[in-house]
Amino acid sequence: MLARMYCKAQLVSSAQLWCNTLMFFSVLCCCSTASALPQNANMPLLLQECLGCHQQERHQPVARFPNGFGKWQDSQCYGCHQEISEVAANLASGKNDPRYLSLPVSDERLKILAKHPMPYLQAPRDMLQPGRTDFASLLQFLQRPHGRCETPATTTAKASLTKTTAADTRVVCTAPAMMAYPSLSATDLQHFQSFIGSQPDKGNSNQGKQLFAANCDGCHQHSNKSGYNTVALSLFASDWLRQYQHKAGNKYQLSAEESSDLTAFFNNERSNKQQQLDKAVGELGASWQQLKARQPAPPEIAYLWQHFWRDANCVHCHGIEGRAKDKFETSEQGIKRYLKAGKGAQLYYRLKIRQLEQQHGIGAAVPGMPMTGAALPDPFINLVGGWLKAGCPDQQGLSHCADL
Repeated sequence: MLARMYCKAQLVSSAQLWCNTLMFFSVLCCCSTASALPQNANMPLLLQECLGCHQQERHQPVARFPNGFGKWQDSQCYGCHQEISEVAANLASGKNDPRYLSLPVSDERLKILAKHPMPYLQAPRDMLQPGRTDFASLLQFLQRPHGRCETPATTTAKASLTKTTAADTRVVCTAPAMMAYPSLSATDLQHFQSFIGSQPDKGNSNQGKQLFAANCDGCHQHSNKSGYNTVALSLFASDWLRQYQHKAGNKYQLSAEESSDLTAFFNNERSNKQQQLDKAVGELGASWQQLKARQPAPPEIAYLWQHFWRDANCVHCHGIEGRAKDKFETSEQGIKRYLKAGKGAQLYYRLKIRQLEQQHGIGAAVPGMPMTGAALPDPFINLVGGWLKAGCPDQQGLSHCADL
């Protein structure tokens, strides 16, 4: 209740974002060491997060408070976000919801959530179907998830959409909407061994390209119709492609050899896209070198030390307990520790990498930030970069960055 009173009392423009931050801290307080999920205690947290979003039991909290609101674990993003969005929708429609009184988020923010639900709610259920993917395909997807690339004729004008290249103005892409797990290994995936298919026979990418152009191009050249373009189709196992295509009732029936050829083509498409992105990331050094130090004005310094981390959605992961906070914490002391460790340039690079992920529609080897969110615009990133190169001054005029 104190959090609700605080939110209502705020008059600054960032009140809604701050209240949203408080909401995520409240989610942390709801967590428990017990678990309603059927998971192996030795399973890495990264894979527990997969279960938290994609299995049937994702709606089940560990327990419930007396007013009905759930106690959710850190790995249960889907269930927690779904319940908060449900409360917001009930209030917008005039329904009484006893969970409202203990939800530390402003009424204004709840109105926004009623129209624009929280992240992860589009996560498909029952992704772990036997044979759907193989080890190599699943691993590369989890390490570097794909986004979407669509033709503008059927995309809405969103700030998160940008042209892929100057030469190809017909296609716009979005960055991956799910978490990336770059440190994941094939050994970690052994926990899901019963769901993962066998490695495909080596196919012919050129043959697969011709087959795709003749039979699949209409629905899968871009993400518009099916949700899966050629890069996204690299997620699926060869046998799954053949079986699913047969179930879909298509007139053309794939043979095992043709399915392997298509798989080779899709993996080649992903590899090419990754190489294009890697090349662009490798050129970011010039951008950093050309950036000039800029002493921010006092209001800008105050913003960088206070509201920026909320506005940029950093606190969503780095402001609550968990693996993200272990690497970088958005409290004032946590920011100072990070900067004094000489990692300031990494902040600039990660923000720029997210822009490139957005342009190419696939994740980078080192993920961009904010992960799962839209890339920040250049004015924000340049403000951060100029501040970093000026020594990261705080509101007392003290510098906190090593020489950049």
